[in-house]
Amino acid sequence: MRLDQEGLSEMSVRITIDLPEALIERLESAAQSQRRSVADVVREFVIDNWKLRPRLPDDVEAELAALPSLSDETLWLLACNTLTTEEQQHLSYLNREAKERALTEEENKQLDALLDKYDRMMVRRAQAALILKNRGHDLSDPSVLRAQ
Repeated sequence: MRLDQEGLSEMSVRITIDLPEALIERLESAAQSQRRSVADVVREFVIDNWKLRPRLPDDVEAELAALPSLSDETLWLLACNTLTTEEQQHLSYLNREAKERALTEEENKQLDALLDKYDRMMVRRAQAALILKNRGHDLSDPSVLRAQ
């Protein structure tokens, strides 16, 4: 058990992870310059960055959790996925109209549905791209993620 910064107790579990050697070297350098242990640097980083990520709906969390089991080919499809041309045009139309006038209830529902679809697609794309990058694919040129 550890005490957090406010003196409250929190349960702590030790885990072991494999990291690239270059990252280990950077962590060791950071830890040395901060006069801290590598474990403390990693722990602080994980805790700080975990808080930054908002909780997603359960179905999205489940979908993202399943992505690492997919083939590279499937991940490329997800990473390059976009709204259809019709959906993009309709979303643009609704956004333009919303600046000019109050949308009808039906138009608001359509806009909400398209924005939800877009948001989910972008989260899926980003996670698929991250997995591909971690698997060694070169994504330094953003054009590789444009729909084919």
